[in-house]
Amino acid sequence: MQETQELDLEAIEDPKFYIRAVEFNRQIEFSKSLILELVTKSSQLHHLRFRPFMVRSQMLVYITNLKNQNSKLINLAIVRVYKQIIKNKEEVLVRYLNKIGMHECIISIYESNQGKQNMLQSLFLDIFSYLQKFPNKKVEKALYDKGKVSFKKYGSKEKIIMSFLAQAEEDSQKAVQVLALSA
Repeated sequence: MQETQELDLEAIEDPKFYIRAVEFNRQIEFSKSLILELVTKSSQLHHLRFRPFMVRSQMLVYITNLKNQNSKLINLAIVRVYKQIIKNKEEVLVRYLNKIGMHECIISIYESNQGKQNMLQSLFLDIFSYLQKFPNKKVEKALYDKGKVSFKKYGSKEKIIMSFLAQAEEDSQKAVQVLALSA
């Protein structure tokens, strides 16, 4: 028994074993990103069937937890799923996103990207431009409340993000004024 344990330790120290393990991890990462792309496409094509499935199976909770793997490929796929859910304009799913904390997940992905000029940053800018063209107050409020510090810190160079922040601040001030008038 002890001899087999020693043999296993020797196999792990072998560089070929390490290379195979890294390659296996890349394949799993790529497989997960492909699954997320499939979720994105099914959300786009079958959004009426998609909503009950996502809520019942808790797929969005699983997707939110995938952020912990710190993979650029998976993070990109998570943001694509988020963008497609926003484009579907499903109020139930937006409330569910608030409940499970997916907005915080998106904000942390944005923070980890730190304003780099890459595909992920482009996807974030696309989300903000979409929200300007087709406003969704619940999504805007959630993103503003949870990410205004990050957006001001990392997005100060981007006009789209700054205009989003200005619009969200204006909306929140209007809400405060309405509450003050009603009281």
